[in-house]
Amino acid sequence: MSSILTGQASNSILLRRFLRFIHNEIKFFKNTSLLVKANSQIFLSGLSICGIYINRKKIKDPNNDFNDNLSNRPSLNIRVNIFSYDIESGIKGENIFEEEFVIYGIVDSNDPSQIINFSKGVKFQSEKYYLITIENFSNVSYCDLWVGSIGNYKHEGVHIIKCHNTNIEFEFKETKGIQTDFDEFNSGIIEGILFCKT
Repeated sequence: MSSILTGQASNSILLRRFLRFIHNEIKFFKNTSLLVKANSQIFLSGLSICGIYINRKKIKDPNNDFNDNLSNRPSLNIRVNIFSYDIESGIKGENIFEEEFVIYGIVDSNDPSQIINFSKGVKFQSEKYYLITIENFSNVSYCDLWVGSIGNYKHEGVHIIKCHNTNIEFEFKETKGIQTDFDEFNSGIIEGILFCKT
């Protein structure tokens, strides 16, 4: 996993969602979103995002894995927003976080994700839903992105994961009625969340 920005808290935990990764076609990507709830108060400190697919066979120098020179990689400019969300009314509330990042091409097929660290932690209250949105504001709308799947670990549009290190249970829910270009359960790009227990 590639840490693109520095400043990750030493006690942060990465909770991963996807069981497998694929890259089978170029996809239209302008927006994606996911609802998240935890049963305890946390600080969200970052996200793990699927990167852009790089076919090693097309690289002139097969020994160049792009690890040291990000300028050689294809990239996308993204904007992450987090909103409070009323699950009963389906109304998006206050925008509590906004920051811009760059995601890059990744060769590693075993873990084609990268961590983006927020410049500040975002407090999630216990048992409250929050809407995470990612907007692609690059000039490129069709991208050959890695995508991930949670497999069959969902029930009626809900995916629950328990972090055994903290005993915190997380609920990930489909966003109905919100503009999104990805199904974040079967072919999504929000691979995981980075959080600290308060």
